[in-house]
Amino acid sequence: MKKLKENIGVVMVILGLIGSTGAGFSKFAKMEAQINVLSKKQAPDLTIISTLNTQVKIMETEIKLLKIQIEEVKENNKNPLR
Repeated sequence: MKKLKENIGVVMVILGLIGSTGAGFSKFAKMEAQINVLSKKQAPDLTIISTLNTQVKIMETEIKLLKIQIEEVKENNKNPLR
C-alpha cells in the first residue's frame, strides 16, 4: 500500500495517457468515417448552366429583334398617308 501511495502520480499519468490515446483513436475513426462519406458524394452537374446561358443569349437576341420590329411599326404608323 505504501508503494501505491508513493507511485500514485505515476499511475495517474499512465491512466491519463491510456485515456488520451483512446480518445485520439476515437476521433481518428470519426474523421475517417466522415472522409469516407464525403468521398462518396459527387459534384453537382454543371452542364445545365451552359444550357441556360445559351437560352438566355437566344432570348436576349429575340428581345432585340422584337424591339426593332416595334420601332418599325411605330414608324409606319406615323405616316399619315398610309
